[in-house]
Amino acid sequence: MAEKKLTRRAFLRVSAMALIGAAVQACAQPAQPTTAPAQPTTAPAQPTTAPAQPTAAPAPKYGEAPMLAELVKAGKLPPVEERLPKDPLVLPVVKEIGVYGGTWRRVHIGASDIGGGAGRLVPEALIQFSADGSAFEPNIFSKWEISDGGKTFVFHLRQGMKWSDGEPFTADDIMYNYEDVYLNNELNVNVPAWLRFGGETGVVEKLDDFRVRMKFVKPYPLLIQVFAEPGYFNHPAHYAKQFHAKYADKASLDAKMKEAQVETWMALYGTYVGTGNQWYDNVNLPTLFAWTTKSRVADTVHRMERNPYFWKVDPKGNQLPYIDVLQHDLVTGGTDIIMTKAISGEIDMQGRHLGDRALLMENQQKGNYKIYIWTATVGASHQVMFNMSFRADEVKAKYLQDKKFHQAFSYAMNRPDYNNVMWAGMAKIRAATTIQESADFVPEFEKRYIEYDPVKANKMLDELGLDKRDAEGYRIAPENGKTLELILYLSTGYGTAGGMVAEYAKQVGLKVVPKEEERSIHYQRMAANELELSMWGMDGAIYPVWLNYAWWISPVWQQGSSRIGPAYGLWRTSGGKDGIKPEGDCWKMYELLEAAWLEVDNAKRIELCKQMLDIASENVWTCGLGQITDSLMLVKNNFFNVPEHAISDWVFRTEKNTHPEQYFMRS
Repeated sequence: MAEKKLTRRAFLRVSAMALIGAAVQACAQPAQPTTAPAQPTTAPAQPTTAPAQPTAAPAPKYGEAPMLAELVKAGKLPPVEERLPKDPLVLPVVKEIGVYGGTWRRVHIGASDIGGGAGRLVPEALIQFSADGSAFEPNIFSKWEISDGGKTFVFHLRQGMKWSDGEPFTADDIMYNYEDVYLNNELNVNVPAWLRFGGETGVVEKLDDFRVRMKFVKPYPLLIQVFAEPGYFNHPAHYAKQFHAKYADKASLDAKMKEAQVETWMALYGTYVGTGNQWYDNVNLPTLFAWTTKSRVADTVHRMERNPYFWKVDPKGNQLPYIDVLQHDLVTGGTDIIMTKAISGEIDMQGRHLGDRALLMENQQKGNYKIYIWTATVGASHQVMFNMSFRADEVKAKYLQDKKFHQAFSYAMNRPDYNNVMWAGMAKIRAATTIQESADFVPEFEKRYIEYDPVKANKMLDELGLDKRDAEGYRIAPENGKTLELILYLSTGYGTAGGMVAEYAKQVGLKVVPKEEERSIHYQRMAANELELSMWGMDGAIYPVWLNYAWWISPVWQQGSSRIGPAYGLWRTSGGKDGIKPEGDCWKMYELLEAAWLEVDNAKRIELCKQMLDIASENVWTCGLGQITDSLMLVKNNFFNVPEHAISDWVFRTEKNTHPEQYFMRS
């Protein structure tokens, strides 16, 4: 089929999200689309109020899946009218009202990957991005008001909304998360950075069972964007309290700790409720998601089944989701096996871990599928990163932090060759910076230090004092008289890419040793500040999204997925109690990033972002190798309501931004 992309204009709408809550008048929120997003004509103004759903839920009768109707008939489940909230979210469908049933087959590559796979389909955010990322829409919060110049927020919950076990979801759950999780100094050594905004911890208050108020000392222009990603206020109080020292008696906690083989109540809490990924590993954990897990993360086949209390319906009042079961099969043999399963028709809909594009396109008829091409917001599809906070070896650390070393390394990368081998010449050669459609894009930044110029690279490395070589031609560090050897840590799947980078480095006398490891080990090294060099892709490279996803741009952001400064990120999020305090240009980035988060004027915030991008591109903390914006989605011919064109990005949790709840299958 035609490989059509979203237009530049559609991308530009994303920048309309920037000024959240800064205006003081209310304006209507755009209605949700009933088809795949149309190309916009103007960027929507930002609301200070999110009004109630524009479409009233059909009444009085709702539809439900046959498997649930049988349970109702048997007296094992309340009627659907009693399971839905008073104002269920009416979710438009992409093309047509669906039919119930089916098992959605997908694959994942290990225990650490299921969250990335199912994590792009299942978790619900308090507020949701629109399908194209250009606006914010009600979700768990049905509406909100912003006042006091952007310092006070009132959020509304859905009356009658329930957890997946049928227990009510109310403001008490919000307060439990605030008081007993976020502010508990045993569960959280530091108050989360998003809550400690403006230098003081925000105040959350219960107004009634279905309204909460949040107050901050300074205007918080990006809070709505923060809440558009999942993971906030998501611990079910009625379930979680049995693992919490404030609520459970000591004997009960001791017994549970013994059974779980942990030594503290905090570890017990983390095992069953609280480190972020228990929703796909703990079969007893209630959620607000369309599907709930029936498997452990280590199972060869991971199954999630429909939530009978899910709170969304289609325009005709049918409770969603349409599909009964979400299934991920474990594949450990690499991309070739995944491709074999795809071509043989064993994958129903998936974009993650697909391999050779040409092979996929050639076998559409054989595999009874079609390939949709969505548009990724990547600044670089592959990039090499320098860990600025690495300290385990002072000689290595010196060069990992040296701007001139980064620039020389970038000149040594043979991007035309890399493009031909990795992407069949289809990539755009550019530096790692925001995409062209981003409001803060500066053309100069995507061209810095990307020429293949080994002569210049050699000259710069010689000038750094690395002008002596060992018997194999590798450069010797004058500080210790030993060969300078840097490890390029790679997550599974980057082996070929890492080998090519190492070969390019070798041509200018740099010894780079690729080390490919399972994804979970890679992340453990990242958290421990052990990475030296590493590789990944630069997603979320569009304003203002990257301000809450600055892993690839600022060494001083957060510890989580940072490969260019995890210890600096820990320093920032701990309020200076842990980690390493940044210096030099890293400190400048910290100051600019903090200023951008506080800035309520959109134009001024964009200028601050341009300053940060200038510093980042000059330092080459992230060395881009090329950009491919085509994101392939395999869709079986009996799988429906998947838009042909959409934005693809982790921040939007693609495919979640296209609402998998309304996908359906026909046998």
